[in-house]
Amino acid sequence: MNDTASNQWHELIGGAFAFKFNAFQQVATLPNGLWLALLVVLLSGLSLAVGQSIVLFISRVKPGRFAFSLLLSAVLFTVGFLFLTLSTWLICLLLGSIHIPFLTLTTVLGLGYVPLLFGFLGALPYLGSPIGNLLSVWNLLAMVVGLAAVAGVEVGSAVVYVALGWSVKQLLEGTIGQPIALLGRNLADRVAGVALADTHEELVEQLLAGNRPAEPIIAASQTQLREVREFIQASDRSAPEEARTVAQTLTAQPSASTPLNITQRTNTSNPLVQLDQKTRSIPQSIKLALSLVVMAIAFAIILVLLYPIRNGLFSWYQHGLWQLIFDLIWIGVVALVFAGILAPLESLGWWAGWYNDDLDTAPASSDLAQSTSRKSVNRYVVYLDGIGQSGEEYTPDIEDFLRALEPALPSGVELVQGLMMYSVLNKPLNEDRPLAFLWRLADKTRLTNPAALLGILVNLRNVIIVAVSSDKRYGPVYNQGIAQVIFDGLINQGYKPGSGVPITLIGYSGGGEMSVASAPYLKRSIGAPIDVISLGGVMSANNDFLQLEQLYHVVGDKDTVERLGPIAFPGRWKIFPLSYWNQAKRKGKITIISAGPVGHQVPGGYMDPKATLPDGRTHLQQTIEIILQILRGVHKI
Repeated sequence: MNDTASNQWHELIGGAFAFKFNAFQQVATLPNGLWLALLVVLLSGLSLAVGQSIVLFISRVKPGRFAFSLLLSAVLFTVGFLFLTLSTWLICLLLGSIHIPFLTLTTVLGLGYVPLLFGFLGALPYLGSPIGNLLSVWNLLAMVVGLAAVAGVEVGSAVVYVALGWSVKQLLEGTIGQPIALLGRNLADRVAGVALADTHEELVEQLLAGNRPAEPIIAASQTQLREVREFIQASDRSAPEEARTVAQTLTAQPSASTPLNITQRTNTSNPLVQLDQKTRSIPQSIKLALSLVVMAIAFAIILVLLYPIRNGLFSWYQHGLWQLIFDLIWIGVVALVFAGILAPLESLGWWAGWYNDDLDTAPASSDLAQSTSRKSVNRYVVYLDGIGQSGEEYTPDIEDFLRALEPALPSGVELVQGLMMYSVLNKPLNEDRPLAFLWRLADKTRLTNPAALLGILVNLRNVIIVAVSSDKRYGPVYNQGIAQVIFDGLINQGYKPGSGVPITLIGYSGGGEMSVASAPYLKRSIGAPIDVISLGGVMSANNDFLQLEQLYHVVGDKDTVERLGPIAFPGRWKIFPLSYWNQAKRKGKITIISAGPVGHQVPGGYMDPKATLPDGRTHLQQTIEIILQILRGVHKI
């Protein structure tokens, strides 16, 4: 069989990805090399469109038009590539130093777009932007290597030619190419059905124009699933007696007497809705099965797309136990990438209006809301759970904490709990989801064995959601969704927007990020001051801390999880003085309180009702005393 680019595509793509000169030289001479290169460019454009699809979501493109918009973006990207090739060819022709046929140049530069086949990785939360920048540099270097390989010039000279070609392309697009660019934008708007944002400023304007949170769209439940309650009661991790003892101790004393150790205080037309209505006769089990099939297909596609990376990194092993170990590790890596790409979809779909919120939109009329309206409330306290949350129910240690906190709260303080902070739809993981069976199994496992691998999956999933919240692209959308969930919970508990009643958000672990991230949007909606109490919170510096009245950040000396925050979020480093975090510290809006020799989670964590401090108090008692001192002493409730 004759060698062609079609039957050697694997070696050619792998060689281009690894900057091998012979790969570019071969593709320029092999039959079908040009078509392979153009296919690489087209698929790269599609991959980048997926990675940058947040523009379509923010512009609220309907589902039926979404796929066509992605395909059109890939076509327009290919046209842009041809402009770049033409400008580079003209530069080579005008300078007269090298002579390359236009089709040959198109072939080698097209193969240089191989790194952008992984452009879909740009959709990953938090890591997507740096990965996208890395791929762009990789693409540029691959084109330089390709030009040097076929032109027989030094790499340095090839850099000059590619750079001049790019400059000429920009010049052409700004002059004689403007009508073509305008035609492309108009075509993209027509296919999308809306005016797409062309600049970062327009995207920000569309986000700020969003009217969420507004009317309560989702009733925040205050109940637990019976099955989960039974598991919690049967688990030996729950300590209700100790929690009640702490509550009685704190209620009996007039106020917390132990001073705070402040270590630092610085100065229906929707197609999806119609589809849902038409398919309501189909059993839910069949719908979930179809969803699983779609997810399996998507996972397989990502597995295939990432194969060149796997082959490049792990091709040195072939046999034995090492092969099995690395294969399992690679499957885990692909699963994390898959989960990361899926993570923002719920919040983006919510923003774009893809979901049918056919729940009760009237203010809550439950007995709870009625009883709240009959008593005077001068502050609402909302609890936001950590990454161990899978729904409205809590793990045993959190149950103990809330069981001790609620009766100890000062008179006139109303506690709001049971909100799912890791879903903008306030939707538990174990209900009406394709993987609900997996999350139910994980809940059962971790209640009996917290260290079980299956139980850790819930934590890993929610860590990715924290990354979504801290991402500069997805964060504004996701955090407005979480603000909506909190808003609904407050309304359900009898809160009246515009009343000016202050709110305190208590965020534990990942809930700290959710608290500070959602607070500015919640404040805009209710028009009342908001404080945040962070219990070992891991918080991004991208959040607008200046909108808070005060952030009280409680940190244990043995809390290794909280220490990840300053490492993972560079904006908290002192070398970035203009970040929101450092500005808020200078303005005295961040108070850091030491919890002493306390860890992050039970055993030994902030909410441990059995572990004791040197003064005889339990960790749980100290944590609640700190909260009460903030509420009673600082704000004089």
